[in-house]
Amino acid sequence: MTFMKTSTQFFLPFLLMLFLLPMADTSFAQGCTGITFSFEHYEPCKFRAKYANTTDCFTEIWYVLESGTFSSWNVNTAAGFQVEEWGPGALRVFHNQGFLPLGNQIPLLFTLPTDLNTNMLVSYNDQCAQVGCEIIGGIPIESCPDPGDGSIIGVTYRECGNLPYSDQPLLPGWTIELLDDMGNVLGEQVTDANGAYAFYDLHAGIYIIREAILLTGGLMYRRLGNI
Repeated sequence: MTFMKTSTQFFLPFLLMLFLLPMADTSFAQGCTGITFSFEHYEPCKFRAKYANTTDCFTEIWYVLESGTFSSWNVNTAAGFQVEEWGPGALRVFHNQGFLPLGNQIPLLFTLPTDLNTNMLVSYNDQCAQVGCEIIGGIPIESCPDPGDGSIIGVTYRECGNLPYSDQPLLPGWTIELLDDMGNVLGEQVTDANGAYAFYDLHAGIYIIREAILLTGGLMYRRLGNI
């Protein structure tokens, strides 16, 4: 879906007002025309930022997430575009020739975290009309749902000197616990005859693995690491 733009007083992403054009007079209300913006969700969590431009008036585009952050981004340097990162959710895109090229262009690729539904606030400068422009309300962006298909698989063994891993004694019958990043126990597994354990159907996140060792008088826990 393509969203049309409107002329307005300056949209100010964070505290970037000092770097935009001077405040425009309302007599330039006819400005900001000649360019439209859209986003193509071409793979899970991956987007192409597109525009269609018909005039040599525009010098830069601000892409600012209303909430959340970019997981990653990649500017189309082969087409002459450049980017400045002004924060984890704010990018300024411009062109090495000064004005944004005409026609249908893809200046930027980006990815978003799973389950992030937000608006992309788009603002840009119209040098011909000497005004700042914005897409009122932004453009809705729906990212990909967390598939919940992650897994953690491991093997417990007794480390003996400098022997290679394949020659270490395996430890069957040991209890391995899975915790979230707040220390809450989510589940446990008992290692099989080969010392192996596995946790399946996990959502994206940070997890802690620890082993529970039965001692006289109670249990002792040894943290194996964060995943």
